[in-house]
Amino acid sequence: MKRSFVTAVMLLFLFPFMGKAQDVNVFEDESINNYITVNMGLSIPAGNYGTYKRLETSGFASPGPGIMAEGVFFFSNYFGIGARGSYNRHFIAQKKWQELMYQRIPQEATYTVEAKGNYEIAAFQVGIFTGMKLNSWLQLNGKAMYGPHFVWIPELIFSYYHEYEFNNQTLIDDWKVHNNAGFSWQFGYLAGMGVTFTPSRGLSFTLNLDYANSHQAFQLISNTQGVWHDEIGNPQVGAGEERYSYEDNYRYLLLSGGIAILF
Repeated sequence: MKRSFVTAVMLLFLFPFMGKAQDVNVFEDESINNYITVNMGLSIPAGNYGTYKRLETSGFASPGPGIMAEGVFFFSNYFGIGARGSYNRHFIAQKKWQELMYQRIPQEATYTVEAKGNYEIAAFQVGIFTGMKLNSWLQLNGKAMYGPHFVWIPELIFSYYHEYEFNNQTLIDDWKVHNNAGFSWQFGYLAGMGVTFTPSRGLSFTLNLDYANSHQAFQLISNTQGVWHDEIGNPQVGAGEERYSYEDNYRYLLLSGGIAILF
């Protein structure tokens, strides 16, 4: 998905040159529109960040709302520069996460699996835009942008209680793991394409499809409490508060539409 989407954006950047090389200029009497737009839509996690397959590598992020504001100034008939701010919220797929956790716990145990908060990604980027004016009311746009991405991840809590007989003695597993919420920021990129639709003077709409990615490194805190017993009955005691590092790619697709002001 990532490669095909970036390829499509690259082709969109090349289209103006292709038309020029063929001496076919359907935009000759149409000037490219600069614009400012505010869009809202659906933000879809991608890659491992948006999968539910493995506890160790999956992000368990599910689709949520996204909003972005974007401004573009075209300095030629084909190319311009722009800036963008965006915010995306991805809900955690708590039921999927619970299903995998339950597979590792004895069926007789009493357990709690809880997530507090959601994934949140805010970004501020600048970059290059391309424009293709098809007629007086329809304009195609492509973009390649770069800038800081700020990522918040939710708080996760897991606990279980299990009382059972082992080698003629009663053992009790009473265990709790609490992973605190985290924050990280790194620079990342965005590639996208869109349409500006102007059905009448003073009324304009935009529709955009964007793909974004940033590699984040978190410094997190995990607190383990209580005791559990291994397969031969030896007790394992919680280590209390521990700090650890976690890295992952935070990728998403944002399909959005909104109102544009042309100038």
